[in-house]
Amino acid sequence: VQEGKKAEYLRAAAVADRGVMLSEPGMLHHTFDELDGEAFDFCWSEVYANDSALAAHLANPVVGEYLTAHAEFGADFAVEIYGSVGSELRETLGGLPFPVQIYPTALGYSRVSTSPDSLSASVVGTAPEAFGAATPFILVARVKVQEGKKAEYLRAAAVADRGVMLSEPGMLHHTFDELDGEAFDFCWSE
Repeated sequence: VQEGKKAEYLRAAAVADRGVMLSEPGMLHHTFDELDGEAFDFCWSEVYANDSALAAHLANPVVGEYLTAHAEFGADFAVEIYGSVGSELRETLGGLPFPVQIYPTALGYSRVSTSPDSLSASVVGTAPEAFGAATPFILVARVKVQEGKKAEYLRAAAVADRGVMLSEPGMLHHTFDELDGEAFDFCWSE
């Protein structure tokens, strides 16, 4: 966020958050999390039902209004997708006015329900006080593998993934996505 524009930015983000909640049933999780302020100040954490849900999000007028506000109050914007997307959505993402990095899923599972009945019942709220110990959250763990140990690491990750799937019903989404291999090789998205 631009220096001295945090209050204006937060107002624009709150309007976008509420608008998305009311108009996008394919948006399963949508939070605006505060970061340390060094590289970035905030992070949108979003879970989509499928490619169509993200396409609908990008076409949503409230998102366009938010991006207009970002152009006025924001300083930088980048998107990372942890998961595999189809070629049509990939093409759309490539045409956006900000960088989008896609890290395809190497293994994993999801228990996040995309049935219409569960979507409306699962809305928690948009105020920070609505979130806490009893609400869903996202954990991202980046992994650097030792040189020459990628195959062994993938086998161990597959065993861990299956074990978590069979023993942790509270783990709603668990994927192991391949990164670019520069700083980190893989990322657990949980």
